Amino acid sequence: MKKIRVLALSDLHLGEEESLLNICEGQENIIQTTVKKIGELSKGRGKFEPGIEKLILIGDIVELSEAKDEPAYNTTKFFLSALLSEVPVQEMIYLVGNHDHHLWVEALTQDQGKEDYRDCEPKTGVFIDDAEIFVRNCLPPDHSVGKITVGYPYYTMEIDGSFFFFDHGHLFSGLLEKLTSAEKANDLEDLEERTYEKMEFIWYESKSRIRERFWDLYLRVWHRIKYGDRGTSYDVDSHSVLDDYSRRKIIWYLTKICGLDEDAFEKDFHFVFGHTHHGGRVLKGDRKIRVRGRFINVWNTGGWVVPSKVFSPDAYIFYIEQTGRGIRPSTYKLVAKRDETEDGDYPRDVLDSILG
Repeated sequence: MKKIRVLALSDLHLGEEESLLNICEGQENIIQTTVKKIGELSKGRGKFEPGIEKLILIGDIVELSEAKDEPAYNTTKFFLSALLSEVPVQEMIYLVGNHDHHLWVEALTQDQGKEDYRDCEPKTGVFIDDAEIFVRNCLPPDHSVGKITVGYPYYTMEIDGSFFFFDHGHLFSGLLEKLTSAEKANDLEDLEERTYEKMEFIWYESKSRIRERFWDLYLRVWHRIKYGDRGTSYDVDSHSVLDDYSRRKIIWYLTKICGLDEDAFEKDFHFVFGHTHHGGRVLKGDRKIRVRGRFINVWNTGGWVVPSKVFSPDAYIFYIEQTGRGIRPSTYKLVAKRDETEDGDYPRDVLDSILG
């Protein structure tokens, strides 16, 4: 017996031309491939009905930074329409990241009846049911989702004695620390006050194709210099989920900024985030990250953007499966086929066509 209690995705960057899930004429539609795989994972077994209890979207789903609003929202609606037509979803939770932070600005100002985001109180720890901007722009009008919530920046839940913490991960990123006084923040609301104007400027107000082209060129040149002209090992290529900086900032974020007490870490603690595009996991048995005296599990949901011809996307689906013996967190990584004789989810030439 099994069913999917939770399924989480992040960093789809829907609307971005270099997203694996971009809709492009003459290119195989990987949206259908992804939806089919999610459908397979959520079939249900034994007494369990097919479907997903909670679909958690962990930020950077709508690409409001590198794409215009209309195509970004249209692609998001296309993806979620395809997903919901294939898989029943009882509850959908959208956690905003940095590339879609402006969606939160609009949702919160509307919810609190303010003209200016600066006047909203509080800006964090808020969950908005049926947020009009998200429902109108991202979902089909005939959807059957029972409950829809947009929140910022994190969501927690307990299942069978395990504690799960979902967060996009941008609020403890190195860039915000360099550009703002984020490291001096005393709590979550203070951190948002110190960083939101830079986030809005960098990831919404200043968006342009010129900036994007410059960044793409830098990334491709840097990858070639650092890793050489090696092609792409689509199955295994990835960076480490944790480095010393990430380890230190995760501890800082969970304890000082979010204020989690020791009780949360007494449980089987799972920290699930995205943002870095470096997917994978570090389990507490690996003894890599300890918070308040307890080792924790860390999962990263990767990213769906094709960064260069050196690396493929680290495209991960995180899910929590209910079995007869209890729950089992796991991930599935979508990978390209090297050729028709090898296993994989989509043909390699799709990635080449995205980069041109």
